[in-house]
Amino acid sequence: MKKRTIFMALILAAVMSAMGAAPAGALTLIPGGQSIGVAVSTGGLVVTGASDVGATPSPGRLAGLRAGDVITRINDTQLTDVASLSDMLTGESCRVVYTRNGHEQTVTLTPAYDPSGGVYRLGLWVRQGTAGIGTLTYYNQETGEFGALGHAVTDEDSGIVLPVVDGAIYENSIINVEKGREGDPGEIIGQFYDGGYLGDVDVNTAHGVFGRLISKMPNSIYPDGIETAENGEIRTGSAEILTTVGHDGLKEYSCEIVRIHDEPVSSDKSFTVRITDGELIGRTGGIVQGMSGSPIIQDGKLVGAVTHVLVNDPTMGYGISIGRMLDGAA
Repeated sequence: MKKRTIFMALILAAVMSAMGAAPAGALTLIPGGQSIGVAVSTGGLVVTGASDVGATPSPGRLAGLRAGDVITRINDTQLTDVASLSDMLTGESCRVVYTRNGHEQTVTLTPAYDPSGGVYRLGLWVRQGTAGIGTLTYYNQETGEFGALGHAVTDEDSGIVLPVVDGAIYENSIINVEKGREGDPGEIIGQFYDGGYLGDVDVNTAHGVFGRLISKMPNSIYPDGIETAENGEIRTGSAEILTTVGHDGLKEYSCEIVRIHDEPVSSDKSFTVRITDGELIGRTGGIVQGMSGSPIIQDGKLVGAVTHVLVNDPTMGYGISIGRMLDGAA
């Protein structure tokens, strides 16, 4: 009888321990909310579209080049920027070296003469890289790994996810906030520079940009970090958003998760969120460009981040779950 009592006590202790333990997939992360500058380079020129050169069909399109390809060399010369591409093109055929899905390929084509500009062209729209303002979502104080934005850095015209060869995040100084209004999402206006370097961007995915910080970024509101929520723990109801929209720095504002979405795993729209905080609405109108990545906290856990604003109602937007963000970092 005594042995059975001890055995049952051990079982009960194990059950109580499991009840008090964090979920198997939970992590403790330092939430972000700081405004950051994000700059990425593609290691070449990313094709974002094609167009005819006057009456001549696009040589690039006819050669099989398409949006998403990264042109790295013309003949044996490395491309450094858009201007250098124009300088390399003549009326003679050339070898265009590019990467597609990580594999290097080569095509030979003859550029078309553009009489309006007096230059030769490939008949392609290209982009070298981009820079903009966003918000840090989290960092892991043990590894230094961070996640930000909650969505990909894309070409603003074509929507193509830019392949990142080199990138970094920087401290951002907010100059002004253009309030969001119906039909106009608003914007955080700021500036950043090399001297405010915070860390490297390693990957750019549909779920955010990820990399490693060079030093810790303390959070005065949650200095010890908080636990991440499992997808099934996110519920409709009140929550908080951490963000920076002025010189007074990081602050916590009230919001509400109004709908949970049953979206594909690749989606960055896990739920719909509404800003309810009068102060934040007064300062920004709700959600503005540059707030992407602002962490959302519910029931004391990090549940995700803001990703998009609804243009017709700037108090409303979409959020991505922290689980999906962490999957994107893997």
